[in-house]
Amino acid sequence: IYEQVLDGVQALHDRKVIHRDIKLEKILVGTNGIVKLSDLGLMKQGGKKGLTRPGILLGTPQYMPPEYVRESKYDKRGDIYTLGLMLYELLPWKRWLSHLSGQDVITHLLKTRFEITREVLEEAPRKSLPVLAKALEVKPEARYQSAIEMKEALVQVADSPVESTITLGDAIIRQVRYSERKTLKQRDTMLIVILVLSILSGLALAAAGLFFVAR
Repeated sequence: IYEQVLDGVQALHDRKVIHRDIKLEKILVGTNGIVKLSDLGLMKQGGKKGLTRPGILLGTPQYMPPEYVRESKYDKRGDIYTLGLMLYELLPWKRWLSHLSGQDVITHLLKTRFEITREVLEEAPRKSLPVLAKALEVKPEARYQSAIEMKEALVQVADSPVESTITLGDAIIRQVRYSERKTLKQRDTMLIVILVLSILSGLALAAAGLFFVAR
């Protein structure tokens, strides 16, 4: 399915059409298995003037490439960036920044400088990480320069003998890390409870002292 998406985006780009709002909701799969890329409401064609104006951002904030948010610039490499985000969502089946919306997304992206850490991507198959990392480069010139180039890299990775699933060792390491985080969280919670109880006890003792002094 994803390879067909890449073919569709390449077909658009070959016709000098930039989609500018690629996301899972725009991917339609027919009963015959044929994939169609829908909704060209924000497309930009050739050298024609698009809908974008300085200071005005159109589209879905979660999928906006860095150069668009920062400089209102969007070319076909912006579509590559959103394709990378979509691939990230498909691999671990986890929506990108789903806990945020609107201006909060933009604020988060600017604050983090659009950095997507390896920890964020660790749920994806290990051998797919190089493809994701290149597609999601902050600088457009460092990304794949075409959808077909990204497809070739993805196919090569898919044909790689490296196991794409999580190994038992990886699962154990992740479980240990999860347990460590859970233990730290429980410890922090306990410390907060102890601190609050100590403060309340201190206040109670102070109040009792004042009561006896007053008598």
